[in-house]
Parts: sequence; C-alpha cells; structure tokens
Amino acid sequence: MEFFKKLFCRKNKVEVPANVRKLIDALGGINNVLAYNNCVSRLRYDVKDMSLINKDELINLGFKYVIYFEGQNHVQIVYGVGVEEFNKLVKDSVPTLKAEYEKEMKKNRHQKIAQVVEQSKKEEEEAEIPNLRRVKAPTSGKVITLKELNDGVFSEGMVGEGAAIIMEGEDVNGFINIVAPFDGTITMLPANKNQFILKGDFGAEIVVLIGLDSYKLNGIGFEDALPLNSKVLAGEKIMSVNLRKMREENLDTHLIVAATGDSQYKKLKDLRPEASISHTFMKLEKI
Repeated sequence: MEFFKKLFCRKNKVEVPANVRKLIDALGGINNVLAYNNCVSRLRYDVKDMSLINKDELINLGFKYVIYFEGQNHVQIVYGVGVEEFNKLVKDSVPTLKAEYEKEMKKNRHQKIAQVVEQSKKEEEEAEIPNLRRVKAPTSGKVITLKELNDGVFSEGMVGEGAAIIMEGEDVNGFINIVAPFDGTITMLPANKNQFILKGDFGAEIVVLIGLDSYKLNGIGFEDALPLNSKVLAGEKIMSVNLRKMREENLDTHLIVAATGDSQYKKLKDLRPEASISHTFMKLEKI
C-alpha cells in the first residue's frame, strides 16, 4: 500500500516552472498567498502580509505595473495576454509548493527539537543551581509566552509566571501523554481532569491547564489519570489526552504551565522556543 501511495504522489507531483516559483517567492512565499484570481489582463492575489512582498523583485521579474491595496491585503499584477493560462499554471503549482513548504517546516522543527533535547541533556548533566529549578515539558510543541495567550487571565499575570505549549505529536489514535515536570505530589485534580496542581518536593508549585476551554469536554478524552495525592517523578506519565478530539471540537490546544501564588519559585527564567516532552523547557527562580 505504501509503495502505491508513493507512486501516486510521484505521478501527481507538478514540476514548478522557474518563473512561477520566483513570482511566489517575491510575493512572500506560498504560505503568504491566500487567493489566486485573475481578470482579462491582471493577476489578482490576496496575501496575508503585504510587508513580505518584495516589490523590487517583482519589477526585476518583468512585472512593471503592480498595484498594491494595503488596507485590503490585495495585489494586482498587470500581466497582459495569456494571463489566464499563466494563472492556471500558478494554481496547478500550489499543491507542490505547499508540500515543499510543509516538508521544510517539518525539517526545521525536527532540527529545533533536536537542539532542545541536546541542550537539555547537557544541562541535566550539570549540578542543580541553588535557587533555580528546571521544569520539564509535560508535552511537546512550540512554546509561547503567557502574554501571547491573550486570554485575560494567564496573559495578565493573574495566576503567575510561566509559559504555554501548543500541543502536538499525537499517536495514531489521537492521544498525547502528559508527564510530570518535576518530582512532586498532585495536590489538585478536578473531576474533569483538564488541569492539576503539582507541588514539588523542593518548594515549587505549578498549575498545569490542558486547554483554556477543555472543561467543555467534561473529562471526555482525559484518560488514565493518576489519582489525587499521587507522588510522581519527573517525566512520569500523569494522564493521556485525546488531542484529536480537542481539535475536532475546535477547542484551545495550549497546555499552560504557571507558578502558583504558594510556590517558593515564582520567576520565569530561560524559556525555550520549543518543548520536547520530559526535557527542560523553562526554569523557575526562587524569590
């Protein structure tokens, strides 16, 4: 089956002409172009970000007359005779260009995660620094600041300092594991299991919230959770979460880690851009 799948992909892959590739690059890349339309003489394209367009390069490509609609994120390129045929060539090339983009993004992501893991291993070989504690990632994904959540609670610092991970890497059944960020005891776990508080043996205490609005699932998709008051070791599985179901229900997929008001370690330090499960992704400083 895999052989025929690869064969099908090869047969349906479109070779992208150089002039099409250069045009898309000048427009900010395949991920920046949203719509490909044309009239009798112009290419009419919608884009995400006008600032990514290389206007000088469009001129170098021979497009002397280009009209920019800044407020509408729209650009019109005067092409002339054959515009419809050329635009069809562009649209036929889109799947190939998107596949190339996704492949490159995946490659870069894997490289970043590998760097995170390597750096984490080096740190764990070093002695623990007084007043500074490592927090291992409960799951894998891109890391953002709490301010970027813009939820009005965590983003405003009402809970404590910390970070959020955009969860990813589900298995074939749609599940991911959530593991303990450090040695400690689970001191809070509601019936719907969408969050827990972990009190560390060394005085740190964090709240972990698995999705801002995951309470709507009423515990469905949160499986194999350890019971309240369980003692755990760093990296030990606390529960499994059906990430696929969260996506299907259009629920938030951020996992939030924040220091509580009772934690002796409250100040965020050394936040990483990527999280790899069971590896250090941030530190908390004692204050």
